[in-house]
Amino acid sequence: LGEMNFDDLLSADHKEGKKSYIVQKGDSFMGIALKQQTTLDCLMHLNGLMDLGGLQPHEELWVLPLNFRLLVEPKSNSISLWDGGNFLKEFPVVRVEHAGPVAPVHTTVDSKIASFESKRLQPGMKGFRESDKSISLAKTGLQIRAMPSEAGGGAMQKGFYIAPEDMEELWLVTRPGNEVEIRLPAH
Repeated sequence: LGEMNFDDLLSADHKEGKKSYIVQKGDSFMGIALKQQTTLDCLMHLNGLMDLGGLQPHEELWVLPLNFRLLVEPKSNSISLWDGGNFLKEFPVVRVEHAGPVAPVHTTVDSKIASFESKRLQPGMKGFRESDKSISLAKTGLQIRAMPSEAGGGAMQKGFYIAPEDMEELWLVTRPGNEVEIRLPAH
């Protein structure tokens, strides 16, 4: 059920949960994304945009407010995405990189960074799709990242590593400010 909910969420054809936005004179893609509590990447995805050019007044865009909650459960190696009380999808954690046990905490997504060849990228920029994406969690020093390929190597950052394809999906539906709970099982 969660997988079907998530597929509908990302489908440009399925309109439930999405809002129509009519572009006003002076609007920018970034301004629309901020005002509508979404991201540039999600705007581009839902509207089939390959770049961020050509915004015209009176144009209709579909927006998805990204007011989701992440539940990180290190002991069961999972990160799940929730819309209120509705389960949307679970992302298996491949590796937890942390010195000592991870403490339970209620926090938020602090920032999202996409980088390629040591350069920060925004959606629509060359190399963005192939970029290394990370989601930083406030108050923790932890990140959610894609598990690097064996060839990539390098030092592992503190945090939770998921499959690259799962990171692409999670990146698409999160924004700074999303609630995050790191939960440990009751003893």
